[in-house]
Amino acid sequence: MNYQILYDYYEKELQKTLSYKRFEHSLNVVETAFKISEFFSIEKDRVALAALVHDRGKEISNKRLLSIAKEQNLIYDESEEIYPELLHGPIGAYLLEYDNKIRDEKILNSVRYHTTGRPNMSQLEIIIFLADLVEPNRSYPRVDDLRKLVFNEPYEALLKSLDWTLEYLMRTGKVIHPLTVKTRNHYLNKV
Repeated sequence: MNYQILYDYYEKELQKTLSYKRFEHSLNVVETAFKISEFFSIEKDRVALAALVHDRGKEISNKRLLSIAKEQNLIYDESEEIYPELLHGPIGAYLLEYDNKIRDEKILNSVRYHTTGRPNMSQLEIIIFLADLVEPNRSYPRVDDLRKLVFNEPYEALLKSLDWTLEYLMRTGKVIHPLTVKTRNHYLNKV
C-alpha cells in the first residue's frame, strides 16, 4: 500500500469536503502525531495517513451517522444512539474502507477508536488518540499538562486522558461509552 499516494488523494478530498476548521485540525493532528511517533517504531507515512483521515466521518449529521450505523450494523452500544457523535469514528472507518482506498486494519482501527479508545490499542491507535487530544489548537482545562505527558510518558498520558474524560462526562451528566471505561481499566493495569 502506498501511503503517500493515499495521503495526497485524501488531502485533496478532505480539503473539499471538510470545513476549513476541521481540515486544519486534521493537519494539526498529522503534525502532532509525527512528534508523538518518535516514541514508537512505526512507519511515518502510515502515521500521517491515519492522522489525516481520523475525522473522515466527523461532519456527517447525527441522523445520517445513525442511519449508516444501523444499515451496516455498526452500533456497539446504546450510548451511540443517545450520543450519535460517538459514531463518527466507526462510520469514518467504514467510509474509508467503502471508498475502496484504505484496507490497512491498523489505520482503520485508529480512525474507528480515536474517540473511545479500546483495550490493547496498537501503537498507531495510541498515537492518533493522543494527537487528536493535544494538537496545538486544542484548548481545554489541563491540556498543557497532558501535552507535557504525551511527549514524555505517552502511556501515562493515555491513562490521564481517559481519567479526565470520564471525570468530565460524569460531572456534566453525559453518556459514557463502555469502551472508554474498558480502555481506562485496561491501561490502568498496564501503567
